Amino acid sequence: VHNRHVVESLRAKGAIFVDELDEVPDDATVIFSAHGISPAVREDAQRRGLRVIDATCPLVTKVHLEAVRYAREGYSIVLIGHEDHDEVIGTLGEAPERIVVIDSAAEVERLEVPNPEKIAYLTQTTLSVDDTRDVIEALRRKFPRIVGPSRDDICYATQNRQAAVKRLAGDVDVLLVIGAANSSNANRLVEVAKMAGKIAYLTQTTLSVDDTRDVIEALRRKFPRIVGPSRDDICYATQNRQAAVKRLAGDVDVLLVIGAANSSNANRLVEVAKMAGTHAYLISDVSDIRAEWLAGASRIGITAGASTPEMLVAQAVDALRGRGVSVREVHVVEEDVRFAIPQELERMAQERGMALPERTAMRQSI
Repeated sequence: VHNRHVVESLRAKGAIFVDELDEVPDDATVIFSAHGISPAVREDAQRRGLRVIDATCPLVTKVHLEAVRYAREGYSIVLIGHEDHDEVIGTLGEAPERIVVIDSAAEVERLEVPNPEKIAYLTQTTLSVDDTRDVIEALRRKFPRIVGPSRDDICYATQNRQAAVKRLAGDVDVLLVIGAANSSNANRLVEVAKMAGKIAYLTQTTLSVDDTRDVIEALRRKFPRIVGPSRDDICYATQNRQAAVKRLAGDVDVLLVIGAANSSNANRLVEVAKMAGTHAYLISDVSDIRAEWLAGASRIGITAGASTPEMLVAQAVDALRGRGVSVREVHVVEEDVRFAIPQELERMAQERGMALPERTAMRQSI
């Protein structure tokens, strides 16, 4: 209990609020609050013979029991929550040697456990639903074999109120949340409302299609009213080449990507190939190819960034052909695009009485 009005009402009826069990007289009755307590506190109360009324929320008790079960079975336990919150302190007490507390997806990257094959997660019951989902997804990406509760541990009342705030926030100019300053539940409602404000997204044109899709999906989960372009901003040439690499990567042992070291487009192609499980190397031209990369490879793929001159691709292909390699082209998509000449250039040509060549559609197989 931390709501000031509730506390004052109970205090007026004779209730005494304490932070530690040693503040309770031996002949008194003690009530454990809804946030729950650690086993050490429970055992101390029993040792002293105190009359105990356990008002721990059943949903919190469920998390405690899950912690005990996972610890008994030898799991490392990741507890998602705020380490200074009473509920988390109580749960942590169930298996302090097995539990590590984190409260953000960013912390997942730094997380190390003794056995990544045996790891479980639990959550505080009063967290942001969206933030917790992001943390769980980050955990699942880093630890594919992680296990967790069959149902979400976040309290139904917490989830329902956050859903209500998401619905209400878009229809009002100001939202007042009534609750205690130290209430995790109430503070999460304020955060949810603030995140539901006007927000839009744009993307760099040379990103990984898959990574960008994951980011946009995460944004839409966290900001349901977010808006964005009607079509993906990622350049058609970037998307086509990444699609081609996905198609090609599974058919080759090594993939050579021709492009500049500072080319976002070319570097993404290397990443896409590596994520598909294929050895991939970025080269600026044929002179960068190392013999050890090709050792033992029976199938070698060549692709290029969107701005790479065709001449560099031809040189690399000719170099491999010169080693007796047979060459086969793989066609994934046909590009048929026409870009207009800059108006300033047309104006300069007219001023000088020069005729610019006709701009025809650029056709290219990828």
